[in-house]
Amino acid sequence: MTFVGLLRHGEVEGGNVYRGRTDDPLNAMGWVQMRAATDGLCCWDLVIASPLRRCAAFAEAVAREQGLPLALEANLAEIDFGDWEGRSAAELMAECPAALGDFWRDPVNHPPRGESACPISNGGWWRPGNRSVSVMPANACC
Repeated sequence: MTFVGLLRHGEVEGGNVYRGRTDDPLNAMGWVQMRAATDGLCCWDLVIASPLRRCAAFAEAVAREQGLPLALEANLAEIDFGDWEGRSAAELMAECPAALGDFWRDPVNHPPRGESACPISNGGWWRPGNRSVSVMPANACC
């Protein structure tokens, strides 16, 4: 049996906006958050991450520190938010509340010129968003 742990990236530069393909790095707090999330975890066999800097930089650090192989997987990259890329929810709520509400209720209702979160429309690959993925044997847990 294989244990798969999913970690979402920490706080990033650029504030709280829809950030899909925009390649912002972790800020100082994001690094603290990621270290706290992985503190005490060990015995990974492999680290797999999105190639976006907010995921890849931390994954690279963990892999280097623990002497692990690292795979950057493009299919783990966040969906493209299209016209909403780099914009805040408050800004979108003021400009297009119905479209934002539709997206919140059902992410298949993607932003204008954006990518659907629907697995079928993404070529059959489940797009979990930006996450560093660590794999370790089940018996190493607890």
